[in-house]
Amino acid sequence: MVFVITAQTKKDSQSAHTDFTRSVYMESDTQPDNQTVLKKWKQKYGDDVDESTLEIEPLKDMDADKLRADGMEVSKI
Repeated sequence: MVFVITAQTKKDSQSAHTDFTRSVYMESDTQPDNQTVLKKWKQKYGDDVDESTLEIEPLKDMDADKLRADGMEVSKI
């Protein structure tokens, strides 16, 4: 199954502190829990996520391979 994950993130750099909302696609055989998603997000993107803004929505009838063929990045959980 493919899920679209959306959350408010925080990223610090030497020049600035930025808060922004990011949406990503993740693939999992089962509905992922928040802690699993947060761990994977941190590994993949290096962002700190505000867990209270985390949304995990399944994309019905969406195939991860089709998304990848269309040039979208889909991470495996």
